[in-house]
Amino acid sequence: MNNRHIFKPPATLPIGSVVIAYVRDNGGHHQENSRDQQQQIITDYCKQYDLILNRVYSETASGTARKRSQFSEMFSALTTSPNNALPHGLLVWDYSRLSRNLVELHYFLKSVLSQGVVVHSITDEFQAQIQFLFLN
Repeated sequence: MNNRHIFKPPATLPIGSVVIAYVRDNGGHHQENSRDQQQQIITDYCKQYDLILNRVYSETASGTARKRSQFSEMFSALTTSPNNALPHGLLVWDYSRLSRNLVELHYFLKSVLSQGVVVHSITDEFQAQIQFLFLN
């Protein structure tokens, strides 16, 4: 398992926030953390920071969004649900789990953040910049 530092949630995800998670691996033999490992780490993370994990979207697929059914289902739910049905946040192991294509990642983040959902990678350092860049 990777020894990268795990970053605590941003202030915009206070204690008791309802969150969902997205975990993905590409099925490769040298995957950094398997889906099960990512899910366990995120579950433990939610317990540690008193976040309510409502749902985990999980799949083995390449990074192309068009080929990921769980990603598509999650994206649809996050962009079409009424505001009172949205989670406060989305947790991912790292942003590359969402997409390795910068255009797709930008589109996803812009769409989800504009709905008021905080997107938080538990291992990537550039948290505050993400919220600022995609909402301005």
